[in-house]
Amino acid sequence: MSSYNLLVMPEEDTCPNFGSRIVRKVQFKYAEVWQHEYQIGDKISWGTNNVGSPGRRRVLLSAHPEPCPVCGNVPNVRYEVLVENDVLIGVERASVDTEHKRFDHEHFVVLES
Repeated sequence: MSSYNLLVMPEEDTCPNFGSRIVRKVQFKYAEVWQHEYQIGDKISWGTNNVGSPGRRRVLLSAHPEPCPVCGNVPNVRYEVLVENDVLIGVERASVDTEHKRFDHEHFVVLES
């Protein structure tokens, strides 16, 4: 299994399987991928197992939901995480089709160097 990082979503989510209120986490591959756990506003870490390059002005990351901590359901959605100057700025839900078209098979897109 390859390494990734986690972003704790800023707001509770509702599991589509049973309607449970949960704290959702999403996985992304950018910066030092070493199971770091972040929240919006955190500065990302760079080290030895890097994906991408530090110091970019704006980068959009592809993110995938972790299973529901209550029932294990994984919703068929994706997320996009915005990074500005190595700080996690925001996250939005995206459809799988939109996310696939935007990222193809890449983990991130540099919007502004």
